[in-house]
Amino acid sequence: MNFKRFFLLFVHLHLIGINHAITSKLRSHQYSKGNQISQSFASKSVCPDFMSFPAGSRIVPALPDENARYDSITLVKNSGNWDAIKVVGEFPHSRYYSFNVYDSLGTKILADLPDFKIDPLPGHTNPFLPGADRSALNRSFELYLVDSKSDFVIPDDAPYMIIPEDVGEFKVMIRCYRADEGLDDWGGVDKVKLVPLSNEGVAICPDEYPTKNTIEDGLSLISFNEVAIQNYQNAKKIQGDEVIFVRFPESAYFPCAHNSYLTGVIRGYGVSIIRFKVPEYEDTFSGSSVFNGTTETRYWSICVYGFAMATNIDCIEDDTTPVDKNGFATIVIAPMSLKNATESAGLGWVRSGHGYDPMIFYRQIMQREDFDSGINSVIYHPQEVSTNETKETFFEYDARNNIGDYAPYGRHMSDKAYTYWLDAGDYVSIFGSFESSIKPETLLKLN
Repeated sequence: MNFKRFFLLFVHLHLIGINHAITSKLRSHQYSKGNQISQSFASKSVCPDFMSFPAGSRIVPALPDENARYDSITLVKNSGNWDAIKVVGEFPHSRYYSFNVYDSLGTKILADLPDFKIDPLPGHTNPFLPGADRSALNRSFELYLVDSKSDFVIPDDAPYMIIPEDVGEFKVMIRCYRADEGLDDWGGVDKVKLVPLSNEGVAICPDEYPTKNTIEDGLSLISFNEVAIQNYQNAKKIQGDEVIFVRFPESAYFPCAHNSYLTGVIRGYGVSIIRFKVPEYEDTFSGSSVFNGTTETRYWSICVYGFAMATNIDCIEDDTTPVDKNGFATIVIAPMSLKNATESAGLGWVRSGHGYDPMIFYRQIMQREDFDSGINSVIYHPQEVSTNETKETFFEYDARNNIGDYAPYGRHMSDKAYTYWLDAGDYVSIFGSFESSIKPETLLKLN
């Protein structure tokens, strides 16, 4: 690993505040659900506010989507005086909403709740349920984070997440995707509040874990990313001018339990063009009154990032992507100077930037279980590191092998070649056939 990569990664670690892993042996535990015992809850105060990363933030402790807001907090489990933490909030006016609880490094999901599994308070509406009124005024909920070693009694039918006993710190992250048109990025509702609850005495919220960066944390993440680094280098070396999308294990940078990803490696210069058949999605941005509940996905997007840094360069989302009469999208990752020409041709445009080793992420949220052409149907590339991967073995994991036209596939070319291709107006031949993937002879010469 060269100094430049190490320096960029070190800056990244500082920004997202990767924390120490605290190891502690906790007592044996049990928890129950129902009204078996009577409890009196005393609360000293609400917990600290979440740290907010608004939509469009370039630096987020995850691989961010430009159309999503991320709120997070890290708490020290074995501190304060609490048996549960009540989360009080309102359902946003948005496409998707969820809670994920992580371990101290944010690489393992401990618990999760997607929007449709969060029960509303009596007399209130969960607008994410199929057929429910998305404009309902009464849209409040309460859910519980429960210490697994306590005997806290969860109120009947209340949604909850259990915090395991073998964690030191735990991170809670809230995601809100694609707020409705005209609303703020939190979907027109206030931030949630965390209220500590205790079976005995005055409830005190667990300590908020401070943002830290140490040599141990840096070395830990670098070691963890060894597989990702090698896979990236393999793809860059093997695919040439093609952009092949592969499903790598979602094991780093705060994975979301309800998201699936395909990754394509591109160059930091020139133009990359990708094409694929788009899945159905819930079209809520302009104020659809209800969720359909039967679309192939809830949401999809294409985003460009700098490798080894959770920095977003640009994204394009489902409801702003031009789609041709055959249901295909052609998306161009190009400099700002080519934006107008690209969009005038009816193609999607994503800004290329100066990200270090850029890559494309194709994200799908909540693929319908019987939709066989979604990302969940793509087999994973092996996790183990291989410095000797060949073109034949790499292409075995090309997503097109599993989902055909629904998998993005692309080409990289110079600005000059792209301009020639754009003027010619032949927006399909560049991709060739599935079997050959041969570029037109003219473009070979221009490159």
